[in-house]
Amino acid sequence: MITRTIRLAGSLITGAVVVYVVLCVPIGKRTLFEHLSRIISTPEAQELQTDLERAGTDLKEEVEARIETLGNPDAGEATDAGMEVP
Repeated sequence: MITRTIRLAGSLITGAVVVYVVLCVPIGKRTLFEHLSRIISTPEAQELQTDLERAGTDLKEEVEARIETLGNPDAGEATDAGMEVP
Protein backbone atom coordinates (compact mmCIF):
# COMPACT_ATOMS: atom_id res chain seq x y z
CA MET A 1 0.00 0.00 0.00
CA ILE A 2 2.71 2.47 0.98
CA THR A 3 4.87 1.36 -1.95
CA ARG A 4 2.01 2.07 -4.35
CA THR A 5 1.52 5.51 -2.86
CA ILE A 6 5.22 6.31 -3.15
CA ARG A 7 5.30 5.11 -6.77
CA LEU A 8 2.20 7.16 -7.60
CA ALA A 9 3.70 10.26 -5.97
CA GLY A 10 6.95 9.72 -7.87
CA SER A 11 5.09 9.34 -11.16
CA LEU A 12 3.04 12.48 -10.53
CA ILE A 13 6.12 14.50 -9.62
CA THR A 14 8.00 13.23 -12.68
CA GLY A 15 5.04 14.07 -14.91
CA ALA A 16 4.77 17.55 -13.44
CA VAL A 17 8.49 18.18 -14.01
CA VAL A 18 8.24 17.01 -17.63
CA VAL A 19 5.23 19.25 -18.29
CA TYR A 20 7.02 22.20 -16.68
CA VAL A 21 10.15 21.67 -18.78
CA VAL A 22 8.19 21.26 -22.03
CA LEU A 23 6.02 24.34 -21.46
CA CYS A 24 8.21 26.75 -19.47
CA VAL A 25 11.95 26.15 -19.92
CA PRO A 26 13.35 27.96 -22.95
CA ILE A 27 15.66 26.07 -25.26
CA GLY A 28 17.28 28.89 -27.17
CA LYS A 29 14.62 31.52 -27.85
CA ARG A 30 11.61 29.21 -27.50
CA THR A 31 10.31 26.46 -25.25
CA LEU A 32 10.23 22.84 -26.44
CA PHE A 33 6.48 23.15 -27.00
CA GLU A 34 6.98 26.21 -29.22
CA HIS A 35 9.71 24.45 -31.20
CA LEU A 36 7.46 21.42 -31.77
CA SER A 37 4.51 23.62 -32.74
CA ARG A 38 6.61 25.38 -35.36
CA ILE A 39 7.95 22.09 -36.72
CA ILE A 40 4.45 20.58 -36.97
CA SER A 41 3.19 23.58 -38.95
CA THR A 42 5.78 23.19 -41.75
CA PRO A 43 4.60 22.03 -45.20
CA GLU A 44 6.78 18.92 -44.94
CA ALA A 45 5.11 17.89 -41.69
CA GLN A 46 1.67 18.50 -43.22
CA GLU A 47 2.64 16.31 -46.18
CA LEU A 48 3.82 13.59 -43.79
CA GLN A 49 0.49 13.76 -41.96
CA THR A 50 -1.41 13.36 -45.24
CA ASP A 51 0.77 10.42 -46.29
CA LEU A 52 0.33 8.71 -42.90
CA GLU A 53 -3.44 9.19 -43.04
CA ARG A 54 -3.53 7.69 -46.55
CA ALA A 55 -1.37 4.73 -45.47
CA GLY A 56 -3.59 4.16 -42.44
CA THR A 57 -6.73 4.21 -44.58
CA ASP A 58 -5.18 1.76 -47.06
CA LEU A 59 -4.14 -0.57 -44.22
CA LYS A 60 -7.61 -0.40 -42.67
CA GLU A 61 -9.24 -1.27 -46.00
CA GLU A 62 -6.84 -4.18 -46.54
CA VAL A 63 -7.49 -5.59 -43.06
CA GLU A 64 -11.25 -5.24 -43.50
CA ALA A 65 -11.06 -7.01 -46.87
CA ARG A 66 -9.04 -9.87 -45.36
CA ILE A 67 -11.46 -10.20 -42.45
CA GLU A 68 -14.38 -10.27 -44.87
CA THR A 69 -12.62 -12.93 -46.95
CA LEU A 70 -11.95 -15.03 -43.84
CA GLY A 71 -15.56 -14.71 -42.74
CA ASN A 72 -16.93 -15.77 -46.12
CA PRO A 73 -16.05 -19.42 -46.86
CA ASP A 74 -17.61 -19.17 -50.35
CA ALA A 75 -15.04 -16.58 -51.41
CA GLY A 76 -12.55 -19.35 -52.25
CA GLU A 77 -8.86 -19.24 -51.59
CA ALA A 78 -7.21 -15.85 -51.68
CA THR A 79 -3.50 -15.39 -52.04
CA ASP A 80 -1.49 -12.31 -51.25
CA ALA A 81 2.27 -12.05 -51.71
CA GLY A 82 2.63 -15.81 -51.60
CA MET A 83 0.65 -16.18 -48.39
CA GLU A 84 -2.40 -18.41 -48.51
CA VAL A 85 -5.46 -17.12 -46.71
CA PRO A 86 -8.05 -19.80 -45.80
